[in-house]
Amino acid sequence: MHIHASPHLFCITVHPPLNVLQFVPMARPFSPSPKFGNRPNNRPNKAPFTKKGPFGARNGARPTSAGTPIRSTSVPGMSIGQITSKLNPSSRTIHKPSKPARGPSPIPKKAAGEFPMRINKYLGFKGYSTRRGADDLILRHMVTINGKFAALGDQVNEHDTVEVRNMRKPESYSYYAYNKPRGVSTDPTRKGTLDISQSIPLTNVFPVGGLDVNAEGLVILTNDRRITDRLLNPAHEHMKEFIIQTITPLRANFKEKMESGVVINGSKPLHYSTKIINDHLFTVRLSDSGSHLRQMCSMFFAEIESLKRTQIMNVTLGKLSPNEFRRIEGEELTGFLRALGL
Repeated sequence: MHIHASPHLFCITVHPPLNVLQFVPMARPFSPSPKFGNRPNNRPNKAPFTKKGPFGARNGARPTSAGTPIRSTSVPGMSIGQITSKLNPSSRTIHKPSKPARGPSPIPKKAAGEFPMRINKYLGFKGYSTRRGADDLILRHMVTINGKFAALGDQVNEHDTVEVRNMRKPESYSYYAYNKPRGVSTDPTRKGTLDISQSIPLTNVFPVGGLDVNAEGLVILTNDRRITDRLLNPAHEHMKEFIIQTITPLRANFKEKMESGVVINGSKPLHYSTKIINDHLFTVRLSDSGSHLRQMCSMFFAEIESLKRTQIMNVTLGKLSPNEFRRIEGEELTGFLRALGL
């Protein structure tokens, strides 16, 4: 066998020819790290490694063309992972310190209607628009504060003069209870679904509060924008009731779990007053929007088949059939507006 080698190329000629020729890759020259100094190639007085070495061979060795392993030893006091991290900074794992738990805010929340307040909240409080709609009015230069165009984030004081151009308040307010069926959306901008205005012959009213397309039940329709923030803001904690039917039977501890308080996506603990009707049917009372109901029930192995809202504050669904509505009036309306501070 003849070997011809150069710094970058070598060839092997075998006489007589062999059926199988196995090439053993040449080991990369070992260059000690300047930071840690020359490391010895063997450790006669220490036990061999039992872990996989940095070059892929067992017992910390890497093969050579001659078949004799070259020992790879560690720096005293450092593990293989620490050495690799030093030699290759990109492989380091960055451990960020955990944030301390946040306690209650030392700044007390302002009560509704307390000045100064943001301009979009002021417009919602006075019934001109919702907060999101108020931002649109401001961007269209339809709102002025003391004769100057308002900007997003402006603060309004109690004695400021706020004017909204080309917008009139309704001469009278109307309130309706509507039984939304499945498949009807409370969001008129959602594409591919039927919205409330296309389902019933009521005009100049809008839904206060959403209910997902697959849910059904009570929705309040009105032309009074004053109640939007007062009813939907979680700070006011108005009661809502849902009746829920499940696919699977409820577990024995389901009521206890629902009422014990559950944290979902960093929210404050949710406590839902629960009443079990049978193995597949129960009611819950809550003060938030109920947007976590499906996720919360799923956590306790109760997959929802149907979800129906039956009550908002003192307004009940009653005997309304799906897609029917009735006017809210009399003592029911008086109690509803009084609870909202109107």
